[in-house]
Amino acid sequence: LSGAICFIELGTSIKEPGCDFAYTVFVGWHAIAFSFMWVSVFITFPASAAVQAQTFGHYISKFPRFLSRFRKMLVLFFPVNGIAPLLPIDLAWHDFGQRSIGYALLVVLTILNFYSLDRFAAPFQVLMTSAKMLAMAIIMFTGFYYFFFENWTHNLEHPMEGSVWAPGKLALAFYGGLWSYAGWDILNYGTPEIHKPTRTMPLSLISGILIVCFTYVAINLSYFVALSPDEVKNSSAVASVSTERSFKLTF
Repeated sequence: LSGAICFIELGTSIKEPGCDFAYTVFVGWHAIAFSFMWVSVFITFPASAAVQAQTFGHYISKFPRFLSRFRKMLVLFFPVNGIAPLLPIDLAWHDFGQRSIGYALLVVLTILNFYSLDRFAAPFQVLMTSAKMLAMAIIMFTGFYYFFFENWTHNLEHPMEGSVWAPGKLALAFYGGLWSYAGWDILNYGTPEIHKPTRTMPLSLISGILIVCFTYVAINLSYFVALSPDEVKNSSAVASVSTERSFKLTF
């Protein structure tokens, strides 16, 4: 929240596109700005995009298996073998399929960024955010249902048990948290295209940070209702595993 407030002040005072790079150039630190941009373009941004694309592909590749759990419910519409044949993914091609889906996402995002924010990027962002919030709302509702009505509290009885306080582990934990909550500076990259930035930026950044904080805390509590700490740590797709666990018991 403090970082978002700082970027609100910077974005409404220095109305130049480029965010960190533009602000560093504005104060005359050209060498630092040059180094920052090169590191961002060749390391930080590609690595972040690769992780997100790989995660997207990983979740999408699990979708057919998730749908197959509803085979008995849909057998009237697909009487032969349920819906499993509709989206088959052979195990030998599973990793290739994940990466291909991730590459496809990167291509789509690259094409969208060729145009102005208002034309394609903003509507696409609204659509994807709405879909993501809907999915998280389902997970949170399911977790809270089991917590309050089914008394699934065993994973939350000793939440700090087994904690590691080594400096290196704490640094990784803080970095993971910062990476998860990152995004409060993205709006500043397109400041000139924002209508009424002095009004829009404070409202969007502060409300966005508060919504994200609430959502992340709530959804992590929902994960721990269904999964043990070890299962959360060892899972490469926590939301998928948590949903499968909850809906398997529900249906």
